[in-house]
Amino acid sequence: MVKKYFSNHNKIIVSTWQMIFGTIGVVVAAILMEWGQPIQFTPISIFILIYTGVIASSFCFTCWYVVLTKLDTTVASISLLFVPLVAIFLDWLLLGEKMTVNIAIGALLVTIGVYLATVAKPKERRKIERFSTNIKS
Repeated sequence: MVKKYFSNHNKIIVSTWQMIFGTIGVVVAAILMEWGQPIQFTPISIFILIYTGVIASSFCFTCWYVVLTKLDTTVASISLLFVPLVAIFLDWLLLGEKMTVNIAIGALLVTIGVYLATVAKPKERRKIERFSTNIKS
């Protein structure tokens, strides 16, 4: 929808509206699910709110909207498959989580799949297009 309807709009404004509507939805869900629970604000909880709200959400969504204007939607969307891989790697690196053989194989398969979909497929399509052009001539 962003690429189709808002590609000519300022990405920061689009991201701001998206964050406003998302915040309203999260607040309504929190009120319905957490009604009556005490809220405790600590320095770490405030830091987490600011980080997830401003950096991890607003900044990243704005970057995502810019990327969507530069790349094909399919290529940009497939690259999102790397998000869990980055999380797994950072869990291993920063938190000392165990890296199992199954996780490593899964990460390798995802990487191969992203490569095939974004690099190998376009080359194959160009060959097919060139071949079909030669047949028509």
